[in-house]
Amino acid sequence: MATPPEKIGRYEVIELIGKGAMGVVYKARDPNIDRVVAIKAVKTSEILDTPEGEELIQRFKREVQTAGTLTHANIVTIYDGGTDGELHWIAMEYVDGPNLEQINSDRIVLPLHDILAIFVKVCSAVDFAHRRGIIHRDLKPANIMLTQDWEPKIADFGIARVSSSTMTRTGIILGTPSYMSPEQITGQQLDTRSDIFSLGIVLYELITGERPFLGDNPTTIMYKIVHSEPLEPATVNLTLPKGLSAIVMKALAKSPKDRYQTAGRVASDLINLVKNTPELSASTSRLDMPTAILSTGEISDSFDRYQSVTAPRAGKRRAPVLLMVFLLVVIVGVVVGGVYLLSQSGGSGGGAGPLPATAIEGEAAAQEVTKLIGIAGPEGAAIYVDGELRQETLPAQIGITRPAGARITLRLESGCLEAEEVVEFEDGEDFQWDGQMRPRSGEFRVTSEPEGAVIRIGGEERGRTPATLEIECGAEVALVASGYRSAGRTLSAGDFESGEPLVFTLERIPTGTVSFVLPQVFEGQIRERFRLAVLRENGSTLRRDARSVQLPVGTHRLRLVNPELFLNWTTPPIEVREGRTQAVTVPMGILRVFARPMDCEVVVNGNRLGRVLPIQGRPVAAGTYRITFIWGDVERTETVEVRSGEAAVARGIQRP
Repeated sequence: MATPPEKIGRYEVIELIGKGAMGVVYKARDPNIDRVVAIKAVKTSEILDTPEGEELIQRFKREVQTAGTLTHANIVTIYDGGTDGELHWIAMEYVDGPNLEQINSDRIVLPLHDILAIFVKVCSAVDFAHRRGIIHRDLKPANIMLTQDWEPKIADFGIARVSSSTMTRTGIILGTPSYMSPEQITGQQLDTRSDIFSLGIVLYELITGERPFLGDNPTTIMYKIVHSEPLEPATVNLTLPKGLSAIVMKALAKSPKDRYQTAGRVASDLINLVKNTPELSASTSRLDMPTAILSTGEISDSFDRYQSVTAPRAGKRRAPVLLMVFLLVVIVGVVVGGVYLLSQSGGSGGGAGPLPATAIEGEAAAQEVTKLIGIAGPEGAAIYVDGELRQETLPAQIGITRPAGARITLRLESGCLEAEEVVEFEDGEDFQWDGQMRPRSGEFRVTSEPEGAVIRIGGEERGRTPATLEIECGAEVALVASGYRSAGRTLSAGDFESGEPLVFTLERIPTGTVSFVLPQVFEGQIRERFRLAVLRENGSTLRRDARSVQLPVGTHRLRLVNPELFLNWTTPPIEVREGRTQAVTVPMGILRVFARPMDCEVVVNGNRLGRVLPIQGRPVAAGTYRITFIWGDVERTETVEVRSGEAAVARGIQRP
């Protein structure tokens, strides 16, 4: 499709605006209503010969089926779809702005209030899709577009899945590695909480400028998503409110049960954060922060309906069992009656003798109660009745006979989960027990070498080592310490059997030092003023007041800032070696400023210094300086170049 067609369906093609794995995207016009649209098109002959060709066609059709059912202000609207010769095409809403990936790539810094306002609306749209049973499965900055009014629009439902559908083949991983959830990478069954993990990654990147899981290749990234805990956003960007960091980390919990259960709940917490953070609630912004998402009740833990377990009712097998019990009672009655008659007619004197033992046993048996118990729970769970392992598989129906008034204990075990119920045997109906599984929990001693590491359980900070904590089975236990690689493990059922302490040995991260020095001309002159704010290349603060920093071994670029010295300089790549100090010379020079007459105001690069002349030798960053001299209504401007280690002079002369 090198040359754009003039028309696709009834739509008049204006220009090509994008290419991707799913074909091409054109800007077009609908002549019937004079509306500009975007048309995504794929040519059958160009992809069917490829291994993934049939899957692309299916994804293309799926996007029409899924997104076409969603009408929301923050979801790209699908207008139409069809075929034109070899072309499969979709006509959709044309969004006239960038996507969030372009915002990130261009290093455009958005105010935090704007970021949160955008993200709340994205969560609203995702929650809307989830409540209609649709999981996006590829949420990432490139699929979140912005209009000219900065309204977000979620696009590309090409790999979305209806929650009740079995269309996606087991073991096939779809999505973008950097934004996948752990369960998506490991090929597990997905639910709406997978999208919430992806949203957490998107928000993390927006507020810190970095992705939480970095690597040189997709395999490394996916390994870190499954096994490594990211740094908290507040440690990457020191200006973030503490509460925001907690929201992001909860969305990034490894286990779906430890995450937010709905995207709507994420939105609610962000709205409350803004309301309760003065610097955010007072911010002026091009965007209004929603005060609620949709209507009351629209945000709810709607995931519950996807978790429900529907077990067969016991009534389907009840009749045969009851029939057997009835026949047994009849047989016992006949035997007892026969024995009684024999006792009346047999023996000397024809008198009534004592009842034999079989009659007494029959009387005791009549006092017992038989019940049919239907048991439902997770597939594969072990069933115990009064501590005895049963051979039935769930869902099961078990006939149990006990004396009236007796109590029995029913128990289910499945890995880290358990359920238990005590049942009292009385006359009455059979019953159904739906075992509500809950994680096992217990106290564990957590220690580390070195001591003092931060303990995070399910992403939540719970103290420092050594400590004794109540921990649930299946919880992710992670330890973090400055200067050391994080370590962690998942608590298993075996840990509960052994009861051993959780012991971690943290590996030290090899580091080196970067020292910032001045050219020799300044030796001993401005040492006290030479303190720098050191920022990472993405703008996040590393140190606020420093002459040196300690960094992990590797290549780094830093930005040094000191407004008093007019310094805002990005270093060349710095190679940090273990245990060594790397000296970086900061390009500085001397600026001298004179005027005739001297009584004038001075403005340097737009910064008004006032009546400060003469300036005999002010240390400044190397660079170009535009100096304006102001005598009342008269202004003169001079431009000088300050070179590192040298002095430059600017002179302003008032003329009639």
